[in-house]
Amino acid sequence: MDIVVCHELRGYGIDEIVAMFPGISPADVHAALTYYFDNREEIDSDFQKDEEASKENLPKHPSKFGKELSA
Repeated sequence: MDIVVCHELRGYGIDEIVAMFPGISPADVHAALTYYFDNREEIDSDFQKDEEASKENLPKHPSKFGKELSA
């Protein structure tokens, strides 16, 4: 999911992603993206569930940095 976020949502290229994740190769990034595109509905659903859980937990665990940084 991290690779998908970096590539699809943040626009990083394959080489940039490899540099950010030591130990993976360009082939690993391509494999992760292939898996994502082959299973897009399932993974997008996982992203949505994570987002909902974050929103649900935010009031229970507010930022320790204060409101000025959360805006």
